[in-house]
Amino acid sequence: MFRRIWQKIVRFFRRLFGWETSTQRYRTASGKRSYLSSTAEQRQVEAPKSLENADYEFLFMQLLEGVSHGWQQQRVLKFVADLEGRTTEEQWVTWLRGFGERLLASPASHQELAIRMLQLADIGCGELGEVAGEIGSNLLEGLDIQQPLQQMQINPDSPLTVAENSVSFFPVNGEDETWDENQPITIDRLWQLLQQDADLAAQMAEIFDVPSADPQAIIEAMINHGSVESQSTTDNNVEDANANANANPDADEDAEFWFNQGLHELRSSDFAGAIASFDRVVEIKPDNYEAWYNRGEAQRYLGQYQEALASFDRAVAIKPDRHEVWYNRGLPLFELGRYEDAIASFDRAIEIKPDQYEVWYSRGFSLFTLGRYEDAIASYDRAIVIKPDLHEVWYNRGIALSNLGRLEEAIASYDRAIEIKSDYYESWNNRGIVLKDLGRYEEAIASFDRTLAIKPDLYQTWINRGNAVATSVTHDPLLASMSAIAKQNPSLNQRGYDGQIASYQEALKYVSQNTQPEGWGKLHLFMGIAQYDRGRIDVKPREYWRKAVAEYQEALKTLTESAFPELHLEVLQNLFKALLGLGETAEAAELQRRGSDLWRRLLKDPKRSETNKKQLAFQFVPFQQLSVDLAVQSRQFVPALELAEKHKNACLTWLLDDWKDEIISPNWLDIQKLLNPRTAIIYWHLSPSALTTFILKHDAPEPIVLKENPVREESNFPSRVVELENWIKDWHKQYQEYHRNAEKKNYIWRQELEAKLEHIGNIIDISDVIEELNDITQLILIPHRDLHRFPLHYLFPDNFTITYLPSAQIGLNLQNSDNLEINRASRLLSVESPNTDGLSSLLHAEIEASAITQMFDNPTRFTDVNATKQQIIAALSSQQDIFHFTGHASYNFSQPKHSALFLSGQDKFTLEEICQLPLSSYRLAYLSVCETAIAQNQTIMAEYVGLVSGFVRQGVSHTVSTLWTTPEDSSALLAIEFYRHLKSDIPPAEALKQAQQWLRTVTYSELAQMYKNLSAELYEYAPGVSEYLRFQAMFLEGNPDKINSPQPPYAHPYYWAAFTIAGRC
Repeated sequence: MFRRIWQKIVRFFRRLFGWETSTQRYRTASGKRSYLSSTAEQRQVEAPKSLENADYEFLFMQLLEGVSHGWQQQRVLKFVADLEGRTTEEQWVTWLRGFGERLLASPASHQELAIRMLQLADIGCGELGEVAGEIGSNLLEGLDIQQPLQQMQINPDSPLTVAENSVSFFPVNGEDETWDENQPITIDRLWQLLQQDADLAAQMAEIFDVPSADPQAIIEAMINHGSVESQSTTDNNVEDANANANANPDADEDAEFWFNQGLHELRSSDFAGAIASFDRVVEIKPDNYEAWYNRGEAQRYLGQYQEALASFDRAVAIKPDRHEVWYNRGLPLFELGRYEDAIASFDRAIEIKPDQYEVWYSRGFSLFTLGRYEDAIASYDRAIVIKPDLHEVWYNRGIALSNLGRLEEAIASYDRAIEIKSDYYESWNNRGIVLKDLGRYEEAIASFDRTLAIKPDLYQTWINRGNAVATSVTHDPLLASMSAIAKQNPSLNQRGYDGQIASYQEALKYVSQNTQPEGWGKLHLFMGIAQYDRGRIDVKPREYWRKAVAEYQEALKTLTESAFPELHLEVLQNLFKALLGLGETAEAAELQRRGSDLWRRLLKDPKRSETNKKQLAFQFVPFQQLSVDLAVQSRQFVPALELAEKHKNACLTWLLDDWKDEIISPNWLDIQKLLNPRTAIIYWHLSPSALTTFILKHDAPEPIVLKENPVREESNFPSRVVELENWIKDWHKQYQEYHRNAEKKNYIWRQELEAKLEHIGNIIDISDVIEELNDITQLILIPHRDLHRFPLHYLFPDNFTITYLPSAQIGLNLQNSDNLEINRASRLLSVESPNTDGLSSLLHAEIEASAITQMFDNPTRFTDVNATKQQIIAALSSQQDIFHFTGHASYNFSQPKHSALFLSGQDKFTLEEICQLPLSSYRLAYLSVCETAIAQNQTIMAEYVGLVSGFVRQGVSHTVSTLWTTPEDSSALLAIEFYRHLKSDIPPAEALKQAQQWLRTVTYSELAQMYKNLSAELYEYAPGVSEYLRFQAMFLEGNPDKINSPQPPYAHPYYWAAFTIAGRC
């Protein structure tokens, strides 16, 4: 028993004061006795020395550790007072300020360290606590915060890894001869061990000449003695190393010295020195995984992520069962943009030790970055189970929920974060953002005001507040009465444009040009945006646009190209728009040149990941759209069209594929190949400031352009683009409410559908377009952005046969299609109402499928549980001719590649998977019933990409889809009629047009006869369907009001206008 206790004491002190690393467990007993003898001699002849930097850091970390475990003011003051004679409060503070400067200069986040410093400040322990609080606040301010209108996110970095701690304690495991040196132990845990093990306490008291076995006295003596002995040992080691550099009598001890030297340098933020020391270690002992591990940590702090990854790879090759190595290996992978690999590394850490909340947390953040929000939430939930009081997890969970549109749940998650830490201003800010998205503007403003009460110089929240104030109609007196900032400045109770400007002006009182150049510049940027937007809806826009120009020029004073290149480009983008509105074409052209050059340089930066390049490209899509406006305004119509097409193809490529620098896009002569004397293209381009309609005709020298002049005076108020934006918002709002309404037939969206479509026809000047189409019978419509989501074909007379295309380039690709004939021998692949978890079955899908499949020889059919993803992908890959799908689908606005057809169980056939299949053998894809082309209630800024885009891009000659959910019975009837026309050698676009015209005019009497005829055709092929159709015919014939009515039941455009066809003309 005595021997075991003695070994624990010796090992404990060696680890505690850095004299021995975990690689030295094989050292001999004589070595241990020599070490202890030397320690006793030191105590007899040396008095305690004043503290060095390493001592202060060690003691300060233990103080913070104690505070994190509940130390109160009295205990903190006693800890400091016990060091009298070795330091003073003034010396403590001087050291702490220097330590804070090193932390602020470090590239690491030090988030948890900052939080602990703030906790120390809250206790109230004099100037030491006040300085710690200042440093903690500055560290938190340095964390990255997202753009104003987006959610802010916490860096998923590790919360004080081994390399970040000044010292690590390791526990004693019961009565074993060995002891796991890799399990951390706090001072409080050591306190418990000393209280529980009287023999251990007695032996330690004897070693340190403590008169009693009191745990507090023992720990204080350990700390006092440790700094003396550690300094003495370090000095001796340095002298010995210098004197015997070439002698190297003991490789193990040499490696030990450099390892401890590296740890000391790492703890002192001397990362380059630490790397050099660990290099010496691995030269001597290349199998020392701890050296490789800590080398990787130092490299990671320096931003040397590739090198750090290589070090961690060496560590896991040597010691593959260490969870912390796998975890920290995932961090540089994340920084390198290799998110899938990072997740795989975190998964290995979880396999080894599944109860580490920080690994689940980082895994969740990586999934979040990939847009896999559901999976991210699942990981956050696992972290919460382990550590439910971690406010950062609740906070980031709220962000993921918000991105999924689960806004009420997001608020609940933010509320939990606030409940745990009420002064965490980020949670208040994001809570406000979600409330704003829900239209609860006054509650949002109250949340923003709570944020600003904690941190009044947070410019992002002032910007968010300004946006909420601009939308709110009137302030809530009760909520406003609780706002500390509104009490100080009553002008903040204003709403609308005036309140927005008041918010930004108030913010500039707290955000200085000198101390926060970025925030100061952004406030002027958003002030300019507010002025520009007011001008867009005002009878006299130019005076507001001139104010906007002045604000943008102010913003450029601090948001310079060298300091903030991306923000500089954002200001140029907005200034470009304002100058176009003012008609200052020459200045706008110069600005366009400057901005384009900067944009290209940023994209060519070799340090940018492909993911970041893609994000940057989409961020400045409006700049490219405005370049089209500039070309149109300069009457350069052919370059304008070519530029619009190039940007469209770039967006389609980036949304469907990985990043590509080179974009394939046609010129004017190439696009002409889609035309003939009877065919024209209507090509729309929608920018932030103008709607332009290009009319392309055969052998024309240039497009005909119907444009909105962005130089607007009182005569054309409001502008077409503003009117269109308002129409789109109103459409989305009514359609979303219609979806939630049980009595859909009488709901406003459906009742007013014809009037709304007539309205958009007026907005886009469809009558002027038609006037240019003499002798044209075939139309190709190429919409832009949100215009893809509306039945533009409805606006044209019936004498036109209309086909849609995502872009002219895709149309040219489809020109190379082979035989397009569809006949009985055509190979049909039919997926029929898969049994999808959580979704209703489709009653008429069986009727539709039976009626269509019996038209073809040997169709391949997948129904119910057989329609798995594996089966469907295999069948599609077998080069069929027709793909017919009846079922459900979804559109993913934020991640279009995740849009999907729902299959059996939980299987989804995503757009990303569609784009991996060669489908050029398919003459037709028919996507029936489901909302295959519907987006969420958000504005599309770049370009619309849906399932149809994927099918035609992969070579399917024609794809039929719907723009909204239509009734099953009418959908089935139209599909059956469409295929009947196809079988009569009618081209697909004409077949769809005739099927729509039939559905609009068919009467109940004609339907009854159709049901009887179809019942007879299916008598042997599908007896159950045949009997159902016979019953339906009898039902209609037995209802005099219907069978005798001349009124077609499906005349309303709700039933037929949703169907579109995209592909080859």
